Amino acid sequence: MKEEELHIPMQQINNRIDQTASSPNLVVSLWNYRRYIAAVALILIVSGVFYYLSVPSMHTESRMVYVVEMNQSKDSVKTVILPDGSQVWLSNNTTLKYPSGFADESRRVELSGKAFFQVEHDPGRPFTVCTENNVVEVLGTAFSVNTEYAGQITETILLNGTVRIKRQGGDSGVILHPGQQALYDSGTRSLEINEVDAATLTAWRLGIISLHAASVCSIVELLEELYAVRLEINMESLKEKRYNFSFKPTKGIEAAIGQLQLITGKQINILPVE
Repeated sequence: MKEEELHIPMQQINNRIDQTASSPNLVVSLWNYRRYIAAVALILIVSGVFYYLSVPSMHTESRMVYVVEMNQSKDSVKTVILPDGSQVWLSNNTTLKYPSGFADESRRVELSGKAFFQVEHDPGRPFTVCTENNVVEVLGTAFSVNTEYAGQITETILLNGTVRIKRQGGDSGVILHPGQQALYDSGTRSLEINEVDAATLTAWRLGIISLHAASVCSIVELLEELYAVRLEINMESLKEKRYNFSFKPTKGIEAAIGQLQLITGKQINILPVE
């Protein structure tokens, strides 16, 4: 085909393109399309901002660190340093949840299990321990929380300072003072306050097992389970008696038996395990 013959069709195509580009309908369509794109973008931006503000827990959750103390032994303890310098001692089978950095206005952690807290004093940022059933609020103090105390009861023991105990989403709560134990029953929604030997009952964090008002039978059973032994002791005259018994498992069975013999006045023998 000659060049002159190609020129005519190409000219016709160019004319059609020029006519289409100058069409008012197309200009309106392009304008509407741009408005549509802008509207969609605005909706996405607004939706994203609203979602971020309305679901803060998810964004907080993404910064959370989980510390789990595995059930290695009954006397296992793990020490955790929180972002503000506060220390936490975790007992076995305990989970502590805390952020990589505390907010400017508060310090909040979540606990399941048993832990002792030594909280750095910071009046401008209250420290809060949240469990499934209640909340412990402090400024700077030393206390323990045990969510597996017995049944539906959560135990809090205050060594020093001041804490406030309240139900999850509940009222203003009750102030706890040093040497007091709070037992919150989630079933009856009742709170019992007792005077206790807080130093002894929180000594577990130091690797010491302490029993309060325990029978000789329960002490012997604990020692037998812990050291995998069988013990022989005449408990006939000891059935109604209760003892505070503390010992360090790492010192061995002989040290524990010697201490129990001292407080009961009874001879204790180690029997062969069958």
